[in-house]
Amino acid sequence: MPPLVEELVPAPDPVRSCERLDGLPYRLLLDSAIADARLGRYSFLTADPVAVVRSKGGEVECLDLVTSTRRTERGDPLAVLRALVEPYSTPAVAGLPPFQGGVAGYVAYDWGLTLERLPAPRYDDLALPDVVMAVYDWVLAWDHASGQAWLISTGLPETTPSARASRAVMRAAAVKERIRHAHASPLPPAPLPPASSHPPAFAASRLRRGKRPFAPSHLVQPVWWPASLQLKSSFTRDAYLAAVERVREYVFAGDIFQANLSQRFEAPFHQPAWDFYRCLRERNAAPFAAYLDFPEAQIVSASPERFLRVDAARHVETRPIKGTRPRGVGPEHDAALGQALAESAKDRAENLMIVDL
Repeated sequence: MPPLVEELVPAPDPVRSCERLDGLPYRLLLDSAIADARLGRYSFLTADPVAVVRSKGGEVECLDLVTSTRRTERGDPLAVLRALVEPYSTPAVAGLPPFQGGVAGYVAYDWGLTLERLPAPRYDDLALPDVVMAVYDWVLAWDHASGQAWLISTGLPETTPSARASRAVMRAAAVKERIRHAHASPLPPAPLPPASSHPPAFAASRLRRGKRPFAPSHLVQPVWWPASLQLKSSFTRDAYLAAVERVREYVFAGDIFQANLSQRFEAPFHQPAWDFYRCLRERNAAPFAAYLDFPEAQIVSASPERFLRVDAARHVETRPIKGTRPRGVGPEHDAALGQALAESAKDRAENLMIVDL
C-alpha cells in the first residue's frame, strides 16, 4: 500500500525541525544547506527507526527496535538489509522527493576490508562499526526548488493494510506534534536491545582500545589557528614529507598512480556535536551536508561533491570537483575557462584516473 503523505504548510525549517527531534535514537539529517536545483535540491530528516543493521569485520548485527531484540550472523550487511526491507517494498510516490522512507546510514572506508584482500589497519582505536544502516518508517522531505515539505509515513514494519495504515497515521501525528512544539514528547525513543548480548566482533573491537595502541598523535605547531586549539595530527611534519616522497617513488616505479595519503586531525571539543554542525553549516554551507546522531558515533559532514547518484532508469552519475573550473564573469570568460580545461593534459589524466577507479 502507498505511504501516508501530508504536505506541511508552511514548510518547517530543517534545522529547527532537527533540533525538535533531539533525544530520539538514530536522528539523521541529510541537509542541502545550499539549495541548488542541479545538486542540493532536497533535504531529509528522520529518526527513531524500526530496525538497525550494523557490521564489523564480516559479522552482522540486526537490531529490531520495535521488539527490542537482536540477532547476529556472518555475511554482507547490505544483503541482509535487502532481505529485511524486501517485504515492505512499494512504488515511489510520483512528484515527491526521492527518499520516501527506507534505509539510511553510513558505510565506512574499512568496510573495504571485507570486499578485498587488503592489509588490516594498523590502528583501530576508534573501534567503530564498518556499516551502520537504519530502516526508517517515516521521513520529513523538503524540495527547496518549490519551497515545499512533506511528512511521509509508511507504517512499517506492519504488513497488513489496516495495521500499516493505523501505524502510519499514529507515527505521522506524533512527528507533527514533536516538530511543532518544542516540549512535546509523544514520540518516545525505542529502547535498544540489551547490551549484554553484543556479538563477539563488537565486544572484541571495544576491548581492542585497551589492547592495541592508539594511533600516533603529534601536536601541530599553530599557523593561522590559536595554540589553545591543541590541534594534533597522526603525522609529524617530517614523517609526512617522507611519506609523500615514498609515494612519489611508487608512482615513478609504476606500482601505483594515486595514493590517498590522509592524516587524522584531532582537537579537544566540549560542545555538543550539533553545535559544531550548526557552526559548520553557517560558515561552509554545502549541497551535500549531513548530521548523523547515532549511538555508535556522531558524524558531521559538509561535502560539495556528489559521490554517486542512481536514477530511476538505473543510470549512475558521479560529480567530482576534480577536473572542473569555477564559472567566469561572463560568457566569454566561461568559454576561455572551458577551453583551458579541455586542453589541460593534467585534468584529462585525473579524470581518466577517476573513471578507471
